[in-house]
Amino acid sequence: MSIRLFSRTGFNGDSHTVTSDISDLRNTPVGTSTSSLRFTENDDRALFYTEPNWRGQVMFRDGITDISNTGKTARGGKSGFNNNICSVRITPFEFRVNYIVVIDDRDLPGSHNEDHTGLGGVLSLLQQVGDAHEVVQGILRPYLLDAVRLPTLSTFDSRVYFDLTHGAGTSRELGTMLGDADFPWRYDAFNVVLVNSLTNSVGTNSTLLGNRNLGAAIVEVRPDDELFGMGRTIAHEMVHALGIRNHGANNDPSLLMTQTGNVTGPLTDAVNLTDGQAETIHETLVQAESMVPANAIRVE
Repeated sequence: MSIRLFSRTGFNGDSHTVTSDISDLRNTPVGTSTSSLRFTENDDRALFYTEPNWRGQVMFRDGITDISNTGKTARGGKSGFNNNICSVRITPFEFRVNYIVVIDDRDLPGSHNEDHTGLGGVLSLLQQVGDAHEVVQGILRPYLLDAVRLPTLSTFDSRVYFDLTHGAGTSRELGTMLGDADFPWRYDAFNVVLVNSLTNSVGTNSTLLGNRNLGAAIVEVRPDDELFGMGRTIAHEMVHALGIRNHGANNDPSLLMTQTGNVTGPLTDAVNLTDGQAETIHETLVQAESMVPANAIRVE
């Protein structure tokens, strides 16, 4: 990794090489005067903040790039960031994820009852959730987002929630779930609810829930041969709930937020976020940190 900060535009003035997270750039030769910066490795990526301790507005950049003026978009920067970078982060921003599986009496979602019986069905479902979450992690980590899956898998027995219809009804049902004292929400995590079917869709979401939890998504359990698609849907709905409400006007087939039906190539290629989307998610998580219980998000 080689990320170098300069106190003047055009890669001039005092400089400092970033080798770890810096909570306060006033303790470095560039201070808060970073006006240009240079990334020299393909795997370089960093978050720049307008306040110390990784707070305030966010600028995300990655890959080999020269930013000759951090405050000019035409020169690779972002408005408001010239002489106004106070902290920098190169390690992922962690947040917890809680998976909840809706069952109907002894019926498991997906094909797990058909392919297995008893404990075998439960184990196959556990494996599928774990594999799908690895897809989620692989999609989000390049943007310094680490979705940490909680080790337990909760279940909730409900014929009402086992099969859902996408649309306004789903929003009402999600609201009913949130108000259900028996539903196994984790208030220190983002909650992913897995159901047997979600008519006319494969996923839906709730916006940030403040002191209730980080947010929630409902996702249909998919066949094993659609495992990547299930993981992509979880990541897609999670990103919606963390601040990216629109799919994007151009339906770029390389982007995660493009709806599945508009992806023209392999789903494995449709996993990218724009810099602006990554910045919005990080700003949402920073704002949420003061609103959710301890340990939901780890910044340090």
